Amino acid sequence: ENLRETTIKAMVEKGGFSHKEQEKVEEGPVTEMNREVYASMFGPTTGDKIKLADMDLWIEIEKDYTVYGEECKFGGGKVLRDGGGQASGRYDHEVLDLVITNALIVDWNGIYKADIGVKNGIIVGIGKAGNPDMMDGVTDGMIVGS
Repeated sequence: ENLRETTIKAMVEKGGFSHKEQEKVEEGPVTEMNREVYASMFGPTTGDKIKLADMDLWIEIEKDYTVYGEECKFGGGKVLRDGGGQASGRYDHEVLDLVITNALIVDWNGIYKADIGVKNGIIVGIGKAGNPDMMDGVTDGMIVGS
């Protein structure tokens, strides 16, 4: 348990809300989807091949910096909402101004999918964006605010 979690629990209890650890919490079922369905929702992932525009060039995604099951997705009921993929109670200087989610990047570093974080008009991070309080693997400096 980290300091932030301890502080949040103390605030919840101080506000008159109960916080009780559950003894037996069953994990939900693991769900799988085929590559075609995944690609239609979140874009191509490691190992997928895509055609570049109208050329006869094909590239293969070498790495996916998003975390399966923790992808940033906008829209009603999706993960990027207040308290979910968007962090609540963060200062402006802690969060991104703009995030481009599930971007396909082709550069000197390789061919990969990642989120792109922008702050003050400058790209400040490439990796996994989101809410580190709720999501695994969020890249340092890539917090999405609400």
